[in-house]
Amino acid sequence: MSIEIAAKPVFLPAPTSFEEAYRIAKVLAASDLVPKDYRDKPENCLVAMQWGADIGLPGLQALQNIAVINGRPSIWGDAAKALALNSQFCDDIEERIEGEGDSMVAVCIAKRKGKVPTEQRFSVSDAKKAGLWGKQGPWTNYPKRMLQMRARGFALRDAFPDALRGLVLAEEAQDYVETKDMGVADRVETPIPQPRVTTLPNYTDADMQKNTPAWRDFIQSGKRTPDQIIAMVSSKYVLSDEQKTVIRDLNLVDAEIISDSRDEFLADMERAENANA
Repeated sequence: MSIEIAAKPVFLPAPTSFEEAYRIAKVLAASDLVPKDYRDKPENCLVAMQWGADIGLPGLQALQNIAVINGRPSIWGDAAKALALNSQFCDDIEERIEGEGDSMVAVCIAKRKGKVPTEQRFSVSDAKKAGLWGKQGPWTNYPKRMLQMRARGFALRDAFPDALRGLVLAEEAQDYVETKDMGVADRVETPIPQPRVTTLPNYTDADMQKNTPAWRDFIQSGKRTPDQIIAMVSSKYVLSDEQKTVIRDLNLVDAEIISDSRDEFLADMERAENANA
């Protein structure tokens, strides 16, 4: 089945340049016969005409059937069905309403040649889940029609995406919550953590005198070296160069004591030998 959307010649010539298209859009925008979304808005008219050219709707038909809803183009349900039926790939489109009252279900079966038929259903239960059933406006005045448009939109977009080129049905787009432009978020620079600088207290002379004997014992027993003691104290206090020299000299003092003791021992041995001789 095929329906010719624009079989007769149109009055307006097809523009051959951007300038010609814009002049036609300006004339149409100045008319009261175009929908209000296009009045005094030649740019919107031009974009709608381009959309129409992409999907196969001539200029005036594009303005009548492409609606701007929440800032996005959409197409009215009857025009969407006409585009699908006019497709060379369309075999047929079947629609019906099953049940009554809260049991109503809208059914749309889109048959594409050589493909398994696409069936979409939209019920009162679906409408309630989406918060549409009983909503003021078309859902209250024409509930069956709105169920039909939802099932039709889903089926046609699934079966004939090449014909609709991503356009949703205007009857569906009207129910979308308008998204507000929140602008560009301010960039917040996260400060880089700086290493904490801790000022260590100076090591007092009193503590130096108090701990020197213990350090000497550590060094003499081989449990610590002077540099190890300096490193240990420097982790908590600031040692002056003079204090560091004192700690290092503890090793020299021990060496001198050992040397003196050895010399004294050798001297005693020599005296003992002389006495025996």
